[in-house]
Amino acid sequence: MARATQKALQTIDRFWEHYNDPAEDEDDFALKIRMPIEDGNEQIWVGEISNRNGRWLGRLLNEPVSGEFQIYQTVEFEPDQICDWTYAKADVLEGNFSLAVMLSELPEKKRQRALSDFGWSSNDLELRVS
Repeated sequence: MARATQKALQTIDRFWEHYNDPAEDEDDFALKIRMPIEDGNEQIWVGEISNRNGRWLGRLLNEPVSGEFQIYQTVEFEPDQICDWTYAKADVLEGNFSLAVMLSELPEKKRQRALSDFGWSSNDLELRVS
């Protein structure tokens, strides 16, 4: 996952460029952030991202494991908490480097089915995990 985070942070400007001026076929912008919890951090996706008076806010998009947060809860975060990004372009996921790592570890048949679901080819997967 460290490599996925590294690639995401190296390309975060691409996310912000599209987030600030999305094309007609781009939507579902989300960031994966590290949320502090009692015994460390939990990585969780946030959407409906906004900046209000210098404060970054987003709504939790998946069920937190820790129980310290709730799905759809609005949370405040700092840019240094970002560890991945994604958005959909014409129904194909862009970014989402952490998902690519997880998919690369699946058995071939399951991996190919998942790649198809996300509109990715094997080459797209390789570019995200290499």
